[in-house]
Amino acid sequence: MNKEFKISKSAEQTKKIAKNFAKKHIKGNDIIALYGELGAGKSVFVKGLASYYNINERKVKSPTYTILNIYDGNMKIYHLDLYRIGDLEEIYYLGYEDFSNSGGITIIEWAEKIEDILPVDIYKVKILIKGKNKRKIIGV
Repeated sequence: MNKEFKISKSAEQTKKIAKNFAKKHIKGNDIIALYGELGAGKSVFVKGLASYYNINERKVKSPTYTILNIYDGNMKIYHLDLYRIGDLEEIYYLGYEDFSNSGGITIIEWAEKIEDILPVDIYKVKILIKGKNKRKIIGV
């Protein structure tokens, strides 16, 4: 994927960017790795992506404590938040290999924690904080 970027000045704009990204690029079995510091808007991006597949954004919550949330819409979405994981064994225990090849979409927040096991042909999206509400979204 090329290194395009978009500037977002609000959560609503971030959601719209994500929704357009899904419309243009995402299909079954795709993996989207999300990078960015706490509060960058990774979960907001997921809400926008999920909305493209008719998943109510109120159902989309960052799975910080549960590690994995599954959303059903026009496409099944597996949403991982790896902020609290300790090692790769936890990922395998969740069944990562099964759902990453299930026909659904896998979205991984804090993907840098499992870089070593990520396939090469995935989408990588980095969200940088550029101000109170301003974000630079790279890779869309």
